[in-house]
Amino acid sequence: MALSAANVIQAKTGSASAGTAPVALDAGTQAGSTVTVEISTNAVPIMDSGLPGHVPAGFEFDAYSNASGAHYLHAFHKCAVAAGEGVAGSTSWDFSFSPTTNWSWRATEWDTALDPVSPLETATSSFDTGTAPAGLSTGTTTQTGRADLVCLAWHEWVRSSNTAQSMTWSGHTNGFAIRDSLRWTGGTAEFGDCWSWAFPGAAGAFETTATINLATRAVNDVYVALLVVYAAVVPVPVSPGAVVVA
Repeated sequence: MALSAANVIQAKTGSASAGTAPVALDAGTQAGSTVTVEISTNAVPIMDSGLPGHVPAGFEFDAYSNASGAHYLHAFHKCAVAAGEGVAGSTSWDFSFSPTTNWSWRATEWDTALDPVSPLETATSSFDTGTAPAGLSTGTTTQTGRADLVCLAWHEWVRSSNTAQSMTWSGHTNGFAIRDSLRWTGGTAEFGDCWSWAFPGAAGAFETTATINLATRAVNDVYVALLVVYAAVVPVPVSPGAVVVA
């Protein structure tokens, strides 16, 4: 079953500077769907044992970006969600860390075309720093085993000092199209996030490079990318003459 944007039930982007990131959608989820959450922690190690980080119940960790040991971008999914999850102020998915950090996220609800058992296929990440880079590649994934896929890419720019720069990402290569973008500040830091995707119809190894549009560079600029590949459900073949009972 080929995946496309039509398999998205709803999606929402958000940010917070707090101890908790209340990830939520515009409406409660449909029973049996799958939710993917791409969330930035501004290098806070929420996945490291012994530290005060929290991931909501039911979410499986898929990947994080590696920037010299710092993990900025994370990907999770939750299969077979209940009806009515993900409502702000009620049943939001609360990621947390103490003390306060800067969070940004993109939550997407997928219909049952996304593999409802084990959707993750592969992932890769990359990073760069300083004043030189004109663009940033996600890096190239390993070869996939499944063919009907969605590739979710994310590029993030971080500057620890708030200088109110104009910043965008553009020109994504290899057929990736922008899903959403977010330009925001948290405390003394500022961020430029851009989410993109592609729906390849064949197995392969995948990569995209995005152009950095930043007028004034700084030596403390950090650029991070993450690419996660999920697969569609594989139809169960029916033997000739078999009777399928709905």
